[in-house]
Amino acid sequence: MKLTMSKGMRRALISGIALVALGVFFFLAIGGWYLWTQHDRNFHTVIPGVLYRSAQMNGDQIKSRVEASGARAMLNLRGLRPGQDWYEEEITVAKAIGITHLDYGISANAPVTLAQMKEILVLIEQAPKPLLIHCEAGADRTGLVVALYLLTHGHSEAQAREALALRFGHLPYLMWASTHSMDDSLDLFVADFKARPQTP
Repeated sequence: MKLTMSKGMRRALISGIALVALGVFFFLAIGGWYLWTQHDRNFHTVIPGVLYRSAQMNGDQIKSRVEASGARAMLNLRGLRPGQDWYEEEITVAKAIGITHLDYGISANAPVTLAQMKEILVLIEQAPKPLLIHCEAGADRTGLVVALYLLTHGHSEAQAREALALRFGHLPYLMWASTHSMDDSLDLFVADFKARPQTP
């Protein structure tokens, strides 16, 4: 018995195959893009001799980047994690190479309060420079904190917002992502910052 398909069924089948192919391409593109941002642990110079950003690095990578940048302190935005291998290694290496290690934990998936953002800025101001800031991927939490620093140090809002950009791995508006919390937090800070009396 010969099975035949109507034009409508053929169109639906072709459309379905095209959607699957598009989905596969999209996920491969996203995966490739993510690997590209992470190939060097997402290390970037923000302000030469002052501020650097990165993803989580292992001990050897920390040593190499600290030596190259001259960093005198590291701010970990993943928070205190005693007992976890990555954290213990980071603490050990920081002590061994003589840099200050700072912790302030925030989540990439939850709003950061104004009070928290101001505390982080105070911590950065008091830290030895150059300073290296990192989270896990170096994209979301790190992007937010770098944006806060830029905005409060003479850079434009547009320049500050570039710290939370696709090229650093920040992609907040996918249906499964909640890292738009970083953009929302930055919006909150920008509104507060603009409302403050500005010194000439």
